[in-house]
Amino acid sequence: MGESLELKLCEAGHLDTGQIRLAREELERFGSLQEAIVRLGFIVEADWIRAVCQLTHAPAIDLTAKKIESEVLALVSPALIEKHRCLPLFIGAKPRAAKSRSVLYLGLENPLSPIAAIEVERATGLEVRPVVVGPIQLSLALDRFYPPSTRSDVAAASALVPGDTSPLVAAAPLLEDATPEAPAEPDLPVAVTAIAASFEDEDDAAARGVETRIILQALTKLLVASGAIDRTELFEEVIAIRQRERLDSAD
Repeated sequence: MGESLELKLCEAGHLDTGQIRLAREELERFGSLQEAIVRLGFIVEADWIRAVCQLTHAPAIDLTAKKIESEVLALVSPALIEKHRCLPLFIGAKPRAAKSRSVLYLGLENPLSPIAAIEVERATGLEVRPVVVGPIQLSLALDRFYPPSTRSDVAAASALVPGDTSPLVAAAPLLEDATPEAPAEPDLPVAVTAIAASFEDEDDAAARGVETRIILQALTKLLVASGAIDRTELFEEVIAIRQRERLDSAD
């Protein structure tokens, strides 16, 4: 087996082995090692995406508010989605060779792992091309398209209709450059968003044209800079709140 993506990021100076060790220790609290590394604040998600693109020469896509056709989502079974933390994005046009297969662009946080692409190709009969996605963006997208409470009910992968052209094919040019554009800043964590509710003058701030998002960013930076909280504590509380919300919604 080749060198892991995390070790390659260490060699490139984006991480250190101590951070990877700490992320492994906290792994059970997150969806993956990659998400743990980003959630714990060892690297900003936008920097992660850029670094992985440079190391793997794979294109990237921003999943924020990304729309995916239900027919595309149905191509990959929930079992493979869970196993590989992957997300089918869209079907690309067939290459010029007449007998070649259609291409499924597959979102992965670790495109260096060949097993995901191999198993998805085997299951769908399509050629799979990895696309780099941010670990946090991926988790949010999986929750949006495959809610944990309903993933077991998602239909099994369906056969691609010959000649099918997905409306999302138009997004393919965004992936031609292996160096991604700066991704949109991800939504602020639930724990920080909750602080907004405590602002008694929130309506007044909005009336003045000051967005709540800006207030929260400034507040978070001040708290971290002052030492009142650190990034690890912040994200630990984020995860705890998300877990409580999921339990409440399940009830």
